[in-house]
Amino acid sequence: MTNRITDYAIITTDSVGSIISWNSCAQTLYGYEQNEIIGKSIDTLYTPEAVMHGEPAKNLLPALLNTSHNITALQIKKDGSIFNAAITYTAVLNGEGGLIAYTLIIQPANKRGAVDKKTTVKSAHQIIMADGHFKKLIENSHDGLTLLDKHFDVIYRSPSAEKINGWNTKERLRRPLDKLIHPEDMEILSFVKKRVLNNPGLPVTFSFRSKHRLGHFMWFECVFTNFLNDPDLKAIVCNFKDISEKKRADEVLEMAVKELSDYKYALDESAIIAITDQKGIIKHVNENFCRISKYSKDELIGQDHRIINSGYHNKAFIRNLWVTIAGGQIWKGELKNRAKDGSFYWVDTTIVPFLNEKGKPYQYVAIRSDITERKLNEEKIIESAAFIKTITDNVPALIAYWTADLHCLFANKPHLQWFDKQLHEMQGITKRELLGDDEFRLHEKHIENVLKGEVQSFERVFYNSKGKSIYTHTQYLPDVENDVVKGFYSLVYDISEIKLAEQEISSKTEQIENILESLGDAFFAVDKNWTITYWNNMAEKYMGKTRDEVLNKNIWEIYPDAVNSPAYLKYNEAFETNKSVHFELYSIYLKNWSDISAFPTGNGLSIYIRDINERKKAELAAARSQEEKITILESIGDAFFAVDKNWIVTYWNKAAEIALSKTKEEMINNYLWDVFSDQIDSISYKKYHQAIETNKAVHFEDYYDTLIRWYDISAYPAGNGLSVYFKDITERKLADIQLNDLTRHLQKQAKELAISNAELEQFAYVASHDLQEPLRMVTGFLSQIEKKYSSIIDDRGKQYINFAVDGAKRMRQIILDLLEFSRIGGMEDDQEEVDLNKLINEITALYRKQIEETRAIINFNNLPAFKTYKTVMRQVFQNLISNSLKYHQLNRAPEITIACKEIGDHWRFSVKDNGIGIDAEYFDKIFIIFQRLHNKDEYSGTGMGLAIAKKIIENMGGKIWVRSEPGVGSTFYFTVFKK
Repeated sequence: MTNRITDYAIITTDSVGSIISWNSCAQTLYGYEQNEIIGKSIDTLYTPEAVMHGEPAKNLLPALLNTSHNITALQIKKDGSIFNAAITYTAVLNGEGGLIAYTLIIQPANKRGAVDKKTTVKSAHQIIMADGHFKKLIENSHDGLTLLDKHFDVIYRSPSAEKINGWNTKERLRRPLDKLIHPEDMEILSFVKKRVLNNPGLPVTFSFRSKHRLGHFMWFECVFTNFLNDPDLKAIVCNFKDISEKKRADEVLEMAVKELSDYKYALDESAIIAITDQKGIIKHVNENFCRISKYSKDELIGQDHRIINSGYHNKAFIRNLWVTIAGGQIWKGELKNRAKDGSFYWVDTTIVPFLNEKGKPYQYVAIRSDITERKLNEEKIIESAAFIKTITDNVPALIAYWTADLHCLFANKPHLQWFDKQLHEMQGITKRELLGDDEFRLHEKHIENVLKGEVQSFERVFYNSKGKSIYTHTQYLPDVENDVVKGFYSLVYDISEIKLAEQEISSKTEQIENILESLGDAFFAVDKNWTITYWNNMAEKYMGKTRDEVLNKNIWEIYPDAVNSPAYLKYNEAFETNKSVHFELYSIYLKNWSDISAFPTGNGLSIYIRDINERKKAELAAARSQEEKITILESIGDAFFAVDKNWIVTYWNKAAEIALSKTKEEMINNYLWDVFSDQIDSISYKKYHQAIETNKAVHFEDYYDTLIRWYDISAYPAGNGLSVYFKDITERKLADIQLNDLTRHLQKQAKELAISNAELEQFAYVASHDLQEPLRMVTGFLSQIEKKYSSIIDDRGKQYINFAVDGAKRMRQIILDLLEFSRIGGMEDDQEEVDLNKLINEITALYRKQIEETRAIINFNNLPAFKTYKTVMRQVFQNLISNSLKYHQLNRAPEITIACKEIGDHWRFSVKDNGIGIDAEYFDKIFIIFQRLHNKDEYSGTGMGLAIAKKIIENMGGKIWVRSEPGVGSTFYFTVFKK
């Protein structure tokens, strides 16, 4: 909106003078882009002297009181140049008379024309109110403006003031400033009041807490300017804004700074710290470092870190350390160092590289903990004891700070990880809430004491929410300021390893005894005088003597019969050679096999005796099993041999001797391919190697030229070589050759037969054609005779002519059927997808007249569609349906049901009728050519239909048969392959 006005620079500010609008003319006049000036104070456009004297604020207030205020003032541009400007300040009010913004209309003083005050006010108000964006910004300003009298009571409040603290003007007038200020801020408020009253025109900034209408306190930053002596204002101007969020952020920042300080303190208290530059020159050490190294800070600072090098670690170890940290990675490990007095100490060390903007280290911080005591105790710790876990987060302790009312202010990373908490979850949590009631009660006395200023140190098992536990050494260090305990630090060290070592050392004897008593073996010990010093439970059971019977007695006095026995000699050998002995022995005394181990110790022998009776039985059984396997391998009909992975023959049975004409003596322990060098690169050679290389069995046949024999061979890879079974198949191979010759001969005969059949078929066609010609002549001439001479031929003559014509027709039908029968089997048509439902519909259409005359019913549904020869399938169904219609009972309408059942790899079809039926003795006869069960006067036909159907089905690989009962009906079944 304001950009449309080009004659004036128009600037809009909020109620406290922050610029929120800037037109293009203002941009041209002052030189600032919008993004450079929006949000800045109107003071930016005034000279420093004017700002010092509070002139910008003085100009705003008369405009508020009088709606408009005209001045001439010096203005400063972006480039620093100064010009004199005529400025009209206009207060823009809402419908309720509340201040929402100021508008400044500016012209250089030398260009100033006559500007009508009312017009200016109206225009400015319209500009602001018409621009919804500016109006919204102004009315929702976060800054407030209040005019106060000399007693600091309210004269005027901007609408934004109510939005900020919730009090409307009436409510606020009833409440003096002193009643709203936080009690802790009253003292400084009195000081501020005096300063404001004593320094007219000088802005005084003051931050304090004031009560919101809802009851909570808010932080405000106020700028008080005393204009009581100004004839236009006569008020103290208070510009204020809500800084509660900023205060909270400041408190968090202060807490974070304190947390870092506390963290450093805890780190210095609990760890040995050193900082070096990238070359290893020491820049900083803490007191712990000086204490353990016995050097002073002055002696260390500026020195190379090698000043404490013990020479213990090899070059590879040191190189790995430097490569790791120089690459920007954290190094963790244990180091042996030398103190100033030449003594050595061990530290568990974490070296953290600090990286510059290029990712290169510029210094290293080494965090160490003294593990000298642990290292000295390691020789006493049982091997199964775990090493101390590398301490994470560069601090070897769980560190937290607690206020006097037991709220947590900070906790380090190990502390957070142990309790499975995020930082924001820990901050403010109470110690009771964190530990739980039961654990808190155990700490309560120590907490009371540390809050009295007494350092606390104690040990106990520490548990977390996941059930994990560690043995800890805990310290509570009071944080005292001006003799007042503000809170305390808790430092929790994991001393599980040290505690375990102490426990293990103290209970070593008991543990050893428990182990010895829990052994499944008999164990006893003797000293150098053969006096028994230990005798476990299993020794009591195995040796038949109780502990009380044998302890502190000479073993050879207890077992005198064992003197000079094999065991006696072995025990003495262990004593004399100071080397352990191990042997197996069958004891006549114990009637048992024993596995015995005797170990010399510094003061005697430790003897373990294991019952191996069952193992010995198993070994004997295995030996017998091996003998049985050998017997089986020798008795099997197949030849068998075995080789190891180096092709050395390890077994060769009798059948192999016979099959390959090589004796067992020639083969065992010999290299297979030395014996059969003529078979290198043979099929057998390649297949055996294939089996070994792929670890998969192979089966093949091979011909051995040397013996002129064929063999069937199976080779099975085993863990230690190859097992080969083979048998002589020469006779079978010769039979195969003969069979192949016979097959070729049969194929030749089949081909010749096919040619013969084709010739016969051709002959049948020609013969049938030649036979039909005379029959047509006979039939034709007889029909002519009957027609021409019917008047002179009597009825008997006509009957004879009919007999002759009928015979000729039947003869012709027989010839046609014979021709059709001879053609069956060729299957010359291609297979195609045939839907039998459609096929049956086509057939029934051919017999429509006969079906209607007999009122026949033909039932079929959901017959399959499959790939077959359509023509011959039509012929089969047509013959069967035709027969069912033909051979029906005179007093019953034919009912024919066609069904199909899926059986394995074929379809089984059935055509069932309710006709005259067939006697069981004719079930086979009806499928023979020209076989009829009725004369032609009863039922027409030549007896060829079922024979044709049978030949078609059998040529397709199926079968056809019938089930029937005279007077009930017949069911014809046939099968056809699905494919």
